[in-house]
Amino acid sequence: MIKVKAGTISALKATFEKKDPTLGKAFLDSLTTEERQTYKNALVSSWVPMDTSIQISIKAAAVLFPNLPKAQGLQEIAVLQAYHDTSGVYKLLFKIVSIPYIIKQSAILWKLYYDQGKAHIEEYPDEPKKITFIVQEYPMDPDHAEIISGYTTGLMKLSGAKDIKIHYDLSKPNSGKWDITWR
Repeated sequence: MIKVKAGTISALKATFEKKDPTLGKAFLDSLTTEERQTYKNALVSSWVPMDTSIQISIKAAAVLFPNLPKAQGLQEIAVLQAYHDTSGVYKLLFKIVSIPYIIKQSAILWKLYYDQGKAHIEEYPDEPKKITFIVQEYPMDPDHAEIISGYTTGLMKLSGAKDIKIHYDLSKPNSGKWDITWR
């Protein structure tokens, strides 16, 4: 079973605390017993099953962004997490460092947040506003790919990127590739 740090759950807890209590109740009511237990007991440093984390994200997106298709809702949940994860002094740092540096750090930090897989980037010297984020040895699915796309978008927005375009490819088994451009 693949496990991930409970960063999404931590961000969702903070988000629902700020929202109308009826939204939080609707969200909790949508969870299975296992999902609710994971949600309530998880700390940001806890390892939780990836499948459970994704299901929690799907259900949170349905409550917080009911008018969006599932893929967009998952991206918005991940943007919320990116903003949550980079609050405080990190926000200042994001104004200083380059976008390729941020994406490179995401690849380096992969092993801190996922118990499987390897991540790296490809840069294009002739195209300074293009980068590819690659994950290997990890069974990627479209829902998780949307979450990665949304989290990356959130990080890039914090850095001032505009016209962010992210296209992912899951055609190779146990891998994912995100081509990212911006201005």
